[in-house]
Amino acid sequence: MREVIEIKLAEGEDAESIRDYFLEQYGPQVLGEPPRQGFNWLAWILPVVAVAGGGVFVWLRLQQMASTRRPSAARVARPEADERERRLDEELARYD
Repeated sequence: MREVIEIKLAEGEDAESIRDYFLEQYGPQVLGEPPRQGFNWLAWILPVVAVAGGGVFVWLRLQQMASTRRPSAARVARPEADERERRLDEELARYD
């Protein structure tokens, strides 16, 4: 393709006519990107929508997880646990 481009440039053709030649020979896939028209707009829009939607989903999920935290069973205050902790603290203080 580079050789063809060099030959056509040497013959005096402009870039637009060379581009049209390759489009006619190989179709729109020769450009390496889908044309921005018709159904092909989805190839340009869907990645952006997917990333934005994923970001919103993750953010909402994190918000939901943060708001529904419940205290674990170990953190629920029980009188006997408080008494044990107090005695443990007293005994440990003796060794300091």
